[in-house]
Amino acid sequence: MGPFDAWPTGGGGFEYFYGFLGGETNQYDPAIYEGTVPMDPSKTAEEGYHFTEDMTGQAIAWVRSRRRSWR
Repeated sequence: MGPFDAWPTGGGGFEYFYGFLGGETNQYDPAIYEGTVPMDPSKTAEEGYHFTEDMTGQAIAWVRSRRRSWR
C-alpha cells in the first residue's frame, strides 16, 4: 500500500522527524532518518557516537531554529 513519498513524516501531526524506526535499533550504530532521507551518524561508535547525544543536539538545534523564526 502507499503512497510512501511522505513516510514517516506525512500526516499524523509530525512537522519534523529525526530518529530511527525500529525498536531494536543499535544506539551506537543506528539507521537514522531525517524526514524521509536516510542519514549517516556524525561519527562512529569507536569515536564515541551514541544516539541519545545526537538526538539531543538535533532537538536543541531545531528549537533554536524555530525560536529565530518567531522573532
